[in-house]
Amino acid sequence: MMHFVRFLHLPIWGYTAVLPIFGAISVTETPTWTQLFSLLAVATAFHNYAYVLNDLIDLPIDRTQSLRKHYPLVCGAISEKIATVFVLLNLVAAYLFTLFITNDLVAFACLTMAFLLMTIYNFWGKQFAVPPSTDFIQGIGWGMLILFGATAVSSTVVLLTINIIVFIIIYILLVNGVNGALRDLENDQKHKAKTTPIWFGVNTLANQKRHLPKMFQMYAMCLQILLALVGLYLITQNQDYHLRNAYLLETKILFVVIVVAALAILAFILRSPHDVGKIFPWLMTSNICMLLMLFILLLPITNAFTFGVVLFVFIAPLLLADWVATFWQDQILLSKQRDT
Repeated sequence: MMHFVRFLHLPIWGYTAVLPIFGAISVTETPTWTQLFSLLAVATAFHNYAYVLNDLIDLPIDRTQSLRKHYPLVCGAISEKIATVFVLLNLVAAYLFTLFITNDLVAFACLTMAFLLMTIYNFWGKQFAVPPSTDFIQGIGWGMLILFGATAVSSTVVLLTINIIVFIIIYILLVNGVNGALRDLENDQKHKAKTTPIWFGVNTLANQKRHLPKMFQMYAMCLQILLALVGLYLITQNQDYHLRNAYLLETKILFVVIVVAALAILAFILRSPHDVGKIFPWLMTSNICMLLMLFILLLPITNAFTFGVVLFVFIAPLLLADWVATFWQDQILLSKQRDT
């Protein structure tokens, strides 16, 4: 079972699944059942393609990464041939599922761009001289998945759609270029990969603790602030959003709370001397917290059914994550130690 979960990267499937739905929400308050579940099917195929292809390309490096020793491709539970066929089948499936929603050429072009940009990132993401540029390429790839969701259900793209795309691009710069790259720092350094932290001079000290230069800390914090400003712009300046949001005051309050929490968690990560094993749950918590900003902004402008679907597909898979179980086991152990 866990081989299946890890092979498909199921715990983070929800991150991908909600993106085209967010695109659809930006242009219509009431996506139909057919539209919702077809978008989920396309997102699932895209997710499988992007992550399994990445695993195939990074397999030589992953075999030297202790954190990935239980991954099915690394331990040989699933062969490279089967994984390759699986990737190609999902590429085809995404276009077939799209036909259930639309035959609009713009939607198909957006989906094609999403696949193309993710493929470019997967093959050359750690080879560019300026690594933030490849983080940006990946961000646009995910942004095109949002644009696909909007164009698949509507012929009109609104300012709200663009706001969401900009938010996700900045989010990917943080999640991939900062949090994810910090997690894989030692192994990336060993294989001379070009990632954003390495480019900024982040390194591991003799005691396995991280040294994060001030410029890297400023880069990460500026991105976090920029992310909050995009959301703030949406709440204060987008009149169409105001008309659709019947809970605008509540949205503003919750948004401020999550922004403060996200800034505090990122500050803790950047200032923490702990090694990656101890800080990893906080990296993942930071990823979730930042995406919650977008949830808070968008869920009040859609119907209850779509609201429920989005929450379920995002939250349920997270319960399958290894780090969730490990984190709570550690907390229980610490609690028992304090009691004794």
